[in-house]
Amino acid sequence: MSFKIYKFFMFIILILIVSLSAQDKEQSNNMNVKDTQEISRAAENPFLNYELRGSIRTWINMFCKPPYAFDILQSKLKLELLAKAGEHAGCKALGYYSFDALNRTNIFDLQELYLDFYSEYFDARLGKQVLAWGKADEINPTDIFNPQDLSIFSEDKSLRKIGVLNLKTDIKVSDFFLECNWKPFFEGSRLPATNSPWAFFNPVDIISNIIHIEVYPGTNGLPAMLVSKITQNMNSSAFSSNNSTYSVPIPPLPKNAFTNTEYAVKFGGTIGILDFSLSFADVWDSIPTIQPYISNISMVTQIGPIIITNGPIVITNGPYTITNEIELTLPELVYKRTKMFGADFAMSMGPVGLWTEGAYFLTKDIHGNNEYIKNPYFQIIIGGDYTIPVIDFKINAQYFREIITKIDNDDEKFSEKDIISRLGAGLPVSEAISLRVERKFLPGEICSMSIHGIYDIKDKGYALTPKIALSPVDAFTIELGASLYGGNKKSLFGKFDKNDNFYMKGTYAF
Repeated sequence: MSFKIYKFFMFIILILIVSLSAQDKEQSNNMNVKDTQEISRAAENPFLNYELRGSIRTWINMFCKPPYAFDILQSKLKLELLAKAGEHAGCKALGYYSFDALNRTNIFDLQELYLDFYSEYFDARLGKQVLAWGKADEINPTDIFNPQDLSIFSEDKSLRKIGVLNLKTDIKVSDFFLECNWKPFFEGSRLPATNSPWAFFNPVDIISNIIHIEVYPGTNGLPAMLVSKITQNMNSSAFSSNNSTYSVPIPPLPKNAFTNTEYAVKFGGTIGILDFSLSFADVWDSIPTIQPYISNISMVTQIGPIIITNGPIVITNGPYTITNEIELTLPELVYKRTKMFGADFAMSMGPVGLWTEGAYFLTKDIHGNNEYIKNPYFQIIIGGDYTIPVIDFKINAQYFREIITKIDNDDEKFSEKDIISRLGAGLPVSEAISLRVERKFLPGEICSMSIHGIYDIKDKGYALTPKIALSPVDAFTIELGASLYGGNKKSLFGKFDKNDNFYMKGTYAF
């Protein structure tokens, strides 16, 4: 039995052990409506003291263009436990077990595992958990506390998030709350490898602008030889290569010290029809920054014995050595700290919903003088939706803009764009609009059709995702759809022009 399968069975056993002594309880106001309803039903029955549920999903994704290869062949099992212990405590465990048929790999991910304490005015949650901040649809500048697994580009955002160990507290007074979060250990986002069709940047392009060599006293051909060895096969993986003389090392994680911990606070509430929150976070960037460092090495060359044939023959003793001092400016990966000041507002007026969400990110390059660290930047998104109840039709539109401050010239403008390390919306686009249209059909809403599109205004790229979902019976859903990309080759979506694909998902919930 492999170690990963063993971890999966240990997770099942853990759920059963916890469920024997747990009782269900309504979670804090951060839990979704389905959670609250099920836990409330369990609380009404003293003999029903837990809720164990889950789903099985099969996902097939195939490229539409030659050679028409499969991109994803995956089966995913979800198990979730909600439980209560006494009148003021509970717990939640949420895990996923995935089988990748293409690579023949098994992956187990315990996304959440935490304990809850709740009362009328104070809640506390300790353990591995996922936060969901922001009011906008999918693109949330303030939702930065959890890193994401970006290796599967088209996965749902809720599944891309990586659970982190966190202490969360809520103070509730009337219609207002104060939320505080403290994360003692750092974890970064997972990026697709550079040889993946979903790689949205190539570190070799950035690295080539950093590598610099000075040789003194110098010998002909030496710099070219070194550069060849340094850059050889560097793009064989995300950040390193075992086949190259020099490779970009895996970035070291911030040291485990109290000063390196991350924290975030949010104050919000409801005033009339307006929901609002103000937030602040002091965290590490989830993607490392590529920056240069100087390395001095000595190269020793042996020569001799020397034979001079022009004139009298002279044979010298040897061999002799010549030492060349070489200074290399090489790339390294470093995680940088960023402060976030955010706000979001939302309101509903009948069939119309409006929202706005924005954040200012204060990076380490406060004055905008370091070309390898992103300047301070703003992100803002404004959107709204309109629902026609009679025909069950809904339209959603949003406008997104990122503004990088302290730009002095065009060269800096382009160099800042190449820095992939950023928080907030996550997408490396500076201005975009999104549109989502959805309609439900047939009695019981067993069929729905929708199309979601994003257009990159600045770089002229687009992504379209049409889909149809069928639920012929309760708890079973079939989803058919496609993902289409195009536009300028320099845009994010234009890079994926050859990645048009269609997919099918089948999900059974229990």
